[in-house]
Amino acid sequence: MSPALRQTLRLSVLEGCFALLPQTYTTGVFITGYLLLLHADPWAFGLLAAVPALGQAAQLAAAAVLAQGERRKAMCVWGASLSRYLWLPMALLPFAPLSDDAKLGLFFLLLATATALIQMSGVAWTSWMGDLVPAATRGRYFGFRNAVGAVVGMGAVWGGTAIMTAYKAAGQEARGFLVLIGLAVVASVASQLALHAQAAPPPAPKTTPPRLRHTFRAPWADRRFMRIVLGLGAWSFVANLTGPFCYAYAMADLHLSYATLGLHTMIVTAVGIGAQLAWGRAIDRWGAHKVLVGAMIPVCFHPLIWFFMHPGFTAPLWLDAVSTGVFWSGITLATLALLLERAPRGEQAPYVSLLNAFSGVATGLGSLAGGAFLAANGHTHFAYGLVAFQVLLLPTVALRLGCMLALARITAERPTLTLDVWAGAPVPVVEASISA
Repeated sequence: MSPALRQTLRLSVLEGCFALLPQTYTTGVFITGYLLLLHADPWAFGLLAAVPALGQAAQLAAAAVLAQGERRKAMCVWGASLSRYLWLPMALLPFAPLSDDAKLGLFFLLLATATALIQMSGVAWTSWMGDLVPAATRGRYFGFRNAVGAVVGMGAVWGGTAIMTAYKAAGQEARGFLVLIGLAVVASVASQLALHAQAAPPPAPKTTPPRLRHTFRAPWADRRFMRIVLGLGAWSFVANLTGPFCYAYAMADLHLSYATLGLHTMIVTAVGIGAQLAWGRAIDRWGAHKVLVGAMIPVCFHPLIWFFMHPGFTAPLWLDAVSTGVFWSGITLATLALLLERAPRGEQAPYVSLLNAFSGVATGLGSLAGGAFLAANGHTHFAYGLVAFQVLLLPTVALRLGCMLALARITAERPTLTLDVWAGAPVPVVEASISA
């Protein structure tokens, strides 16, 4: 490995740390509290999860552009940077002299734009890093990169919850969110500079740019890959029937504070640090499909943890934190590895974008379906004092088990094509910050 490559890989780790601040402060408990400030209903929370997920379809456009030989580094740097800077006007919305409906409408418009930009950037970054990181060490390198980022993310959550707790106690919760976004913008500038300083080897040369219909021909023709895409799409749909609503349920129904949910997030992150490294080695040793199925089995039963919680009994929250940190990190890395086993070197973008587009649509539809059920049944009185969210949790256990068994069968099939292994870089295809 040349000194220039080592320097670039170190810069990539540093850049990932800076990128963790905007990622942390625009998701999870922080964005949940922000929407509650705007008096959002369950449908809005479903839309919150659906817009970024559906925005993954923008990766198809990015792959088509990259196939024409456009500069992937420029797309990556400016797409990511502009996406993060758009959060500043979003943070100012609570102070605007507008109705809550108008504020929510503007928020989702800006969110959709930011999502399209970051998704296009992600395809370019994947292709770029796929040509940089040596194939033999990708599992360990990205496991290490994610683990370092997890440490930074844990510190960001701790600092963010401290800021929000202080501002909420002073009755200035909206100002607290504005402070967090200000910090995220500063970190985004540092991330942009770190990305710009990294080396960018040219992609494999092409004699003539392919036509658009040819760009996705290889992944579409790979039947095993497409079965994996559909299986992971079904998993994403089921997981997001309830996942996006956990923190809203925790804050509105279980009456948990920023500090408590921040601690939950930090435990998930801390546990995930060691798990990331262990899963990376496990994938290199035993293969992605075994790790994927093994990590999915416990996650199938995570909704039961949330089902049994109520305002007087929130102790299972900590079991959820540990289990989420261990097993969702395994699902994320194994999904990445499974994808990259199918993607030939230099042709990663169509495979990555196609899988993420399918998973994104499935995630968005699952979030909207869950939000529609909760909005329609929010005031329904169920037996035994159950609320709509608890009722929705139960069938998802069986649905998750069905998806897991289907994926176990699909991923165990013998490959139909011979392709380079691990020809890419990590993309959060199937990911969850909370497990239900």
